[in-house]
Amino acid sequence: MFVGLAESFAAGSRALDLGSGAGFPSLLLAAATDAEFVLLEARRKRASFLSVAAAEMGLTNVRVDSSRAETMTTAPSFDLVTARAFAEPSIVFKTASVVLKPGGRLILYANPGQRSAIESACVDAFEPAIFMDYEVPRSAQRVAHMLAIAQPRTA
Repeated sequence: MFVGLAESFAAGSRALDLGSGAGFPSLLLAAATDAEFVLLEARRKRASFLSVAAAEMGLTNVRVDSSRAETMTTAPSFDLVTARAFAEPSIVFKTASVVLKPGGRLILYANPGQRSAIESACVDAFEPAIFMDYEVPRSAQRVAHMLAIAQPRTA
C-alpha cells in the first residue's frame, strides 16, 4: 500500500486538498515537496487567505480554487487527495474516487471515532484503508488522531 506514496509528492504529481481551510496540511506539504497542489476552499475569505499565504511563502506549486467540490468537472487527474474536516468520510471517499488517477492515494486526517465510517466508505471503490494513529499534545492532555490512507480499487 505505501509503495509509491513518496511519488505522490514528486515533481509532476498533482495533489488536491479538499476544504483547505487555513491550509493545513496542504501549505506545509507544498513547501516540503515538488508536487503541484490545488487547494479547494469554497469560502472566499479563506481562499483569499490561502492565496496570500502561498504567495508570501513563495509557493509556485500552489493554486487556490474557490469552487465547491460538487461543481468540479474534472476527470481523474490527481495522484493524491488530502482532507481534514472536509465532510463525513463517505463524502470524502466519493469525491476522491472521481478525481484520483488509478494508483492514486487518499490521505484522510481523522479521529479514532471515525474508523468504522472510514472502513464502510472504503467498501465499494477503495482497497481497505491503512490507519496510522498519532497523538497531539493539548494543554496537559494528549488527543488521539489518525491518518487513514486508501487507494482506489483497480478494475
